[in-house]
Amino acid sequence: MIYNIVSEEGCPEQRSHVDVITKGKLRSGGSVSFTVPREDFPKNSKIYVGFNFSWEIVKDAKLPNETRHLVYFYSSALPEWP
Repeated sequence: MIYNIVSEEGCPEQRSHVDVITKGKLRSGGSVSFTVPREDFPKNSKIYVGFNFSWEIVKDAKLPNETRHLVYFYSSALPEWP
């Protein structure tokens, strides 16, 4: 799982982080857990993870010109830190 950090101002950070690596497929309704250090998730920031659907991949490669799908996670949705 590679996530990218977006600052409070909306600027992407120049760093990405890897936590989970798998070649397995995630079935509909499934989930993947991964950790994000608190310092990567400052107040009013967000991270995003890119993914592809199985029909967009042929022979372990993404088809050309396919849309990159993103899911965002917002720091405001985290529980309060003590």
